[in-house]
Amino acid sequence: MAATFFMEFLDGTILTTAIPNIASDFGVPAADVNITMTAYLMTVAMGIPLSGWLAERVGPAKYSASRLPCSHSPHWPAPSAPT
Repeated sequence: MAATFFMEFLDGTILTTAIPNIASDFGVPAADVNITMTAYLMTVAMGIPLSGWLAERVGPAKYSASRLPCSHSPHWPAPSAPT
């Protein structure tokens, strides 16, 4: 559980520090990109109760074992990105 919260804080920190670069890449003011932080926080706020309910329903061990590959699979192609 502690590792999950650590990853959420780490993701939020990464997003916060990346907002100026994202804004410059898209050629918009950084204030316009702040919606990404709001969307991330709303997703986390909705995901925590859903995760608790799902872990309670199927069991914490099964839930954790199935969650890890699903949550990390979008990151697997990242090393092959051109930049």
